[in-house]
Amino acid sequence: MAAIPVPQGRTTLRVVSPKELQKAEQLAHSIATAKPEVDDDLAAYVRRKFEAAKRHRTSSLVDEQMISFMRAYNGEYSPTKKAEIAKFGGSSVFARVTAGKCRGATALLRDIYMSAERPWSIEPSPDPRLPGSVTRDITAVVGGEAMYLVMNGQPPEKAQLEKRKQDLTKAAKVAEMKKASEQAKAAEQKMDDLLLEGGFWEAMSQFLTDLPIYHTAFLKGPTVRNAELLTWGEDGEPSMESRPRFFWDRVSPFDLWFTPGAASIANADTFERQRFSLTDLYNLIGLPGYREDKIRECIKLAESGGLREWGLIFEQERREIENRGTTSATDDQMVDCIEFQGNVLGKYLKEYGLKGVDDEDKPYFITCWTVNRMVIKAMLNPNIRKRPNYYCTSFDKQPGTIYGSGIAELIGDIQDVMNATLRSLVNNMSIASGPQVFFNEDLVNPNQDDTLYPWKRWKYTTDPSNPSASAPVGFFQPGSNATELLGVYGQFNTIADEVSAIPRYMQGDQNVGGAGRTASGLAMLMSNANKALQNVAENIDDDVFEPMLQSLYDLVMLTDSTGILRGDETVKVNGVRNVVKQEQDRVRQLEFLQLTANEIDGPIVGAQRASVLQQVADRIGIDLDIPEPGEQNPQSPQGGGGAGFNPAGTPTPVPAVSDSNGPRLQTQSLNTVSGRQNTS
Repeated sequence: MAAIPVPQGRTTLRVVSPKELQKAEQLAHSIATAKPEVDDDLAAYVRRKFEAAKRHRTSSLVDEQMISFMRAYNGEYSPTKKAEIAKFGGSSVFARVTAGKCRGATALLRDIYMSAERPWSIEPSPDPRLPGSVTRDITAVVGGEAMYLVMNGQPPEKAQLEKRKQDLTKAAKVAEMKKASEQAKAAEQKMDDLLLEGGFWEAMSQFLTDLPIYHTAFLKGPTVRNAELLTWGEDGEPSMESRPRFFWDRVSPFDLWFTPGAASIANADTFERQRFSLTDLYNLIGLPGYREDKIRECIKLAESGGLREWGLIFEQERREIENRGTTSATDDQMVDCIEFQGNVLGKYLKEYGLKGVDDEDKPYFITCWTVNRMVIKAMLNPNIRKRPNYYCTSFDKQPGTIYGSGIAELIGDIQDVMNATLRSLVNNMSIASGPQVFFNEDLVNPNQDDTLYPWKRWKYTTDPSNPSASAPVGFFQPGSNATELLGVYGQFNTIADEVSAIPRYMQGDQNVGGAGRTASGLAMLMSNANKALQNVAENIDDDVFEPMLQSLYDLVMLTDSTGILRGDETVKVNGVRNVVKQEQDRVRQLEFLQLTANEIDGPIVGAQRASVLQQVADRIGIDLDIPEPGEQNPQSPQGGGGAGFNPAGTPTPVPAVSDSNGPRLQTQSLNTVSGRQNTS
């Protein structure tokens, strides 16, 4: 055994074994020869920013509040509250009102965003740009017509030439608008396929679950990752191929930090904690931009335990509430990686050796990944809008801050009161469930069992029939306050309906009084409740769907070589703003068709009825191609008409037609400019 001296002033020595002494000496040597805490200035900059973001969120009590929200959703008391209840000895029942309201809000929002009808669309430009080739063709046609007339001794006037050019341009515009509309529909399907393949709807479902629980819910994407896809060859043999694809993910509010005091995540620096296994980390070797030496160093360090981000105060409590066990930080050998997206001065990037950095004083928008205070990859972020690919909103948004309020916070105090009321109710019912017994020990036989059961026989040491003697055993019934406590519970349940904007009848409760007793009254109540929910849906439209789809639109424009997008389309998020309107429009269209289905109104409406029929068919999902007004039914035996002259002899304008290469002009008779028919 060896003794390690301790500082003066102590009267005892710490005695350790030779093995422990050797371990202590090795630890001292490793500390003395350890590398600096960070590898370079870039790593130091990112770590400094990240630590500031962590401190701000912790000091703002956001972490503690999120833990309390999770407990309320799971129906659990905090350790302090559990100790108080255990000390009192009463019931620990939990009124899970928060969970019910949150699930109801999530279900209602899923009806809006995850129904069969797409909650967004791509609108073509109302004034599409004509390709340069079409403009040149129009000029050539008008010039050729003018030259022909001049050669025949019929020089046209300037106004006639200008009118002819305007007519041809207008016809080309009509054809271009039709082509743009067809391209927009094809682009919608293309983007919808990308969302489906990239797991967007699964991430959206989880996002809608987080929204009523936490201050803010977060969605990330699109990010490009390689995906292993199973393909089948012509001979039926399976093979795995790795292809890059767009992906979307729900990000836990616990795993995302941003610039302290940021009012919008679009202008903030973000820090996301990601968890890698050693296999995930090793598979990064060889990928573009990743530093193999740093990755191998991290793997060696992870052999002795997981590389974790320390200083996350509530991490252990989070693991327990999420039912991920109580494994210590060094048992599972998982590696914490921080993905940083934000602006960094060029001097840090030049020292790191990042290509494309010219000015040391210019902030560059980058993405970098750090593990154990080492940068394993850094790159210039290709986002042309220079914003992180995170999108967030709140159930109840608050201007000037990223954090809002969820249902768990809005009814937090009400949940506490209802819990206390329910515990009191259970305790009171337990005490008042039967009579209380008292007996005189001097008069009851000391060998008498004091338990109660039916037809029990009591043994007395005195005669109980003596009128002057006191009763050896007596009973009394404690009072029940169940009715009053249930009334208090019901009143606070009603208050929770009002505060959360999720009434019970929105979740299927049939016990609705007042106006809700009639079908029309209940419909009016649900309509009023939906107005509050429409505010939440509008937050999702403006803060999540619109910028996310715009980012996807940008990436498709940058990476797609088929020309499916023109660049002048508009991404329009319909969301809740059109849900009610579309249903009302469909009902009115059906009413219109019924009203005009008679011999008097039919001829008046005429061919315009086909347009209404087409809209109704589209809305109810029937694949029916109804001819446009003035078009010949393609199934008609008479066939289609063509451009030419109407019975009055007036030249009919010939529109431009569209092919795969863009609008193509059809020229009329050269004498069209002069208004005479060509007889040659």
